[in-house]
Amino acid sequence: MADAAQPTLRALVLGEPTVVVGGVATGFPPGRPGELLAVLLLARGRTVSTGTLIDRIWSVDDIPADPRAALHTTVRRLRRALGEAGRLIVQRPPGYALPRESVSVDAEDFAAALTTAIGTEDLGELEGVLAGWRGEPWGGFAPGAATEEVRRLRALVDRARTARADLLLRDGRHPDAVAQARDLVAEAPLASAPVAVLMRALAACGDVAEALAAFGEHRRRLADEQGLDPSADLLALQQRILRGEPGAAPRLTATDAVPAPVPSALPRPRQRLHGRDAHLRALAGMLEPGRCVTVVGPGGVGKTAVAAKLCADAPGPAWWVDLAELRSESDVVPAVAGQVGVRTLGGDQRDGLLAALRGTRGLLVLDNCEHLLGAVAELVETVLAPGADVAVLATSRERLGASTEQAFPLPPLQLPGPARTPASLQEAVAGSPAVAFFVERAAAADPGLVWDAAAVREVTELVIELDGLPLAIELAAGRSAAIGFAELRERLSGHLGLIRSGSPRLPARHKTLTATLDWSYQLLSDAERDVLRGLAVFAGWFDLAAVDAVLGTDAAAIVPDLVERSLLVRKSDGGTSRYRMLVTIRSFAAAVTGDRERRSSESAHGAWALGLAERAASGLEGPDEGYWAGVVEAALPDLAAAFGNALAADDTGLAAALVGWPAPLGRLPGAAGRAGLDRAATRPAAGRLAARGLPGRRHPRLDAGQSARRAGTGRPRGAGGPRGRIAAARGSRPRGCGRPVAGTGRPGRRRRRVPPRGKRRHRGRTPVGSAPGR
Repeated sequence: MADAAQPTLRALVLGEPTVVVGGVATGFPPGRPGELLAVLLLARGRTVSTGTLIDRIWSVDDIPADPRAALHTTVRRLRRALGEAGRLIVQRPPGYALPRESVSVDAEDFAAALTTAIGTEDLGELEGVLAGWRGEPWGGFAPGAATEEVRRLRALVDRARTARADLLLRDGRHPDAVAQARDLVAEAPLASAPVAVLMRALAACGDVAEALAAFGEHRRRLADEQGLDPSADLLALQQRILRGEPGAAPRLTATDAVPAPVPSALPRPRQRLHGRDAHLRALAGMLEPGRCVTVVGPGGVGKTAVAAKLCADAPGPAWWVDLAELRSESDVVPAVAGQVGVRTLGGDQRDGLLAALRGTRGLLVLDNCEHLLGAVAELVETVLAPGADVAVLATSRERLGASTEQAFPLPPLQLPGPARTPASLQEAVAGSPAVAFFVERAAAADPGLVWDAAAVREVTELVIELDGLPLAIELAAGRSAAIGFAELRERLSGHLGLIRSGSPRLPARHKTLTATLDWSYQLLSDAERDVLRGLAVFAGWFDLAAVDAVLGTDAAAIVPDLVERSLLVRKSDGGTSRYRMLVTIRSFAAAVTGDRERRSSESAHGAWALGLAERAASGLEGPDEGYWAGVVEAALPDLAAAFGNALAADDTGLAAALVGWPAPLGRLPGAAGRAGLDRAATRPAAGRLAARGLPGRRHPRLDAGQSARRAGTGRPRGAGGPRGRIAAARGSRPRGCGRPVAGTGRPGRRRRRVPPRGKRRHRGRTPVGSAPGR
């Protein structure tokens, strides 16, 4: 039987609190169940921990002996009081929540409408919204659970009333403006904005003496009660009135803004973030008042999703500012001020924003900062001045550069382990958040998918090829309803445009993976773009020596910048930095590379790969065999790529030199390199290699190692390497090979000197591309 329709709950708190369930309005439950409902509503969908609920509902003097049991009893009473809407209250670690999608509060709608009306500067619209203010909100809960919310709502209404008085003045209704401004000054004599409107309105009515008297009274009370002087703008207004220039005076200034920020609308977080629990805990521990934490990572790694979850779980007020659509650094402060609820009619908005945030313990989230780094860093430095109460969470593809900043690199989702082929769907999901996320999104797109062994195998390989990037996984999973997993995987190779979504909830830059990566690409300098395209020729990990050899020393100097911009991954290997480009980024970079530029990079890369192979072949014959075995295994993807590029360019000479080089390493796995060589060997030029007596489809390592040993030929080291292949074509023998065995055409075994035991292994680490010291 289908589940009953999900009930909804509407809370009316502008006045005496009322709940509406199924069209029937009733008062808030009395006592502690009502306090609990207020706390859950004010959390705006966030989970409130058990400890917080206990602290908010019971005072220190009347806390029960078993507070957790008492809380559970209070929850049951509240559920019973709400009737069918009681099942909306969900228990989830670490406490309870009321999901936003099923609950609405009239005060939130009122605040949003009032903020919009203030911004439009339309007197009729503003008065219409203010008419919905029905006195003290939250009734009896105002002194308790809703204290901060009531303060914020009052501050917003006071701002709106001040704006209305200012609009009346601008509309020529001077007596009405004077009357409303007097009421505002009587209620808040220390606030600058109402005093400024009153002074200007009185001056406009010709009562200059009264205007100056209002200023004098404000200055006296400000000095007596706070020991402060009037604001600079108010002093300037006094001088203009004295000179008879009231029309030239500013109407409202940033410093006149009432310092009471209004929480902005927050993005709805995902119900579940696979593989992010540890990251969320770490970030939550880093977010403290006066600190900025920047979540950095490549496009599509899930920075916004993580920030949205942290914002939803924040214990205090939170403001979400999406900077993606801003095009000028001058727009940053107005955008942030607008989301915080600060509006000015002149002056410096930065001062108003600081005044609004002062004394408020909350979380300011700045999403998508990478194209406005300078302005955002400057704002963060200002907002987080010593003694600041707010914390800042930023997301960016690189660090902001602020002195108060702590960067948190967010990695892709964890990929399946080396085995890569789980026995069942359950095992695959449990072993890899990347697979779990793909399965979740694919099942949402097509609940009828069949998850047999072949599907699990294809999905496992697919998420690996997508680097575990959540956006890439989500977009690809969405296509699985129309394209089978195997075909999807095959078609995705080099065709990132296939990964797309028509979902209206996604911004344009996230509807295709290409658009996401292009966003990062367009932020680079010309030199950085050149290097990014050139580095796409590397299929695996590389060091700066390899970059020097392929692209030149100028390119190597730019590599760290690309790491900062989350376009390269860095790791340290025995004191040497190595770098890798994610497969998705590499595919994009290759797609934006011109044919001539690509051929030049591939030629240089092939020469570097051949030089590395030759040095490795020599090293494998000496006492440093163990070290060079590791070098070769790490280089397999690049040697396979160089071989394939040589075949594609019809450079059979280079391909001939490369095709046999792994022969001495039959004992190493090298699955990725072998697969790359096998794929490359299916190209037409491979046939010309076979005509020269060199292997084609058959992988040379298997010929040289496993097959030779099984046949008992004892093929020696060096015979299948690049020099051995070239020597065979010339009719000579490479070093390390004996004379051919009669009737076989294969070289015979030759004894070689075995070095002393202590010298058999290389004891130091040497960057790939250079031989170890002797």
